[in-house]
Amino acid sequence: MKYLQIPECVFTLGLSGLQVLIYADIHTMAMAKMPYYRSNRQMAELFGCDLRSVQRALTGLEKCGAVEKSYKGDMRHLTTKTPPMTKTPPMTETSWGGDQNAVPPTTKVSCPPRPKRHPSREDSREVSREISREGTASPEIVLPWDSEAFAEAWALWKDERKAKRLRKYTPRGEQAQLHKLQTECGTEEAAIAAIHHSIAQGYQGIFPDRATKQNTPRPAPDGGHFVGNVYVPNLENIYKNG
Repeated sequence: MKYLQIPECVFTLGLSGLQVLIYADIHTMAMAKMPYYRSNRQMAELFGCDLRSVQRALTGLEKCGAVEKSYKGDMRHLTTKTPPMTKTPPMTETSWGGDQNAVPPTTKVSCPPRPKRHPSREDSREVSREISREGTASPEIVLPWDSEAFAEAWALWKDERKAKRLRKYTPRGEQAQLHKLQTECGTEEAAIAAIHHSIAQGYQGIFPDRATKQNTPRPAPDGGHFVGNVYVPNLENIYKNG
């Protein structure tokens, strides 16, 4: 059970129930000295309403000077401000009168979890707009080999590019580079060797060592084998096929 702290001045602003909850949520996080990065979509899920209602509530809170927003990179940061008191007298213990349905200024309002609702088509469009405004996490990159050794080598290659101030990979570009590396090298050991070779040579791209590539064993047809670049056939297969 989560409890929200509501300052006394909030009850003089004539806010809606959703606006009070949003203000109290931001204020509670601020009292705990934690930044408030919750998105509109997350607030809608928390309070059991749609995105449009959250957007209208935030707009009203900003207009009355109760909430202020700023941006740190792509992350929106909301903070509460002490809004100017209206002419409506603040609620006191006397004016409250012990009414069981009223909320005294010092009461902590519990916010129980609400069941998730199925998003409508309008909600889906609002979610898309919200994602485009606030950004989302990059899609997961799939490594061609699921091993700690290759993951460390790939992280080392990206650190090398960063140290050289090269342009950062886009998610699509990074996945394409991994696919190219797998296609050209074939094996995990060859791919790791190509990464270390490219770092040692100061390349801006990944290029396998030519000497290593030439010495890589080639598949021999008919069960034979290579001695250097000379193919030695399997005599048993020749006699059998007579």
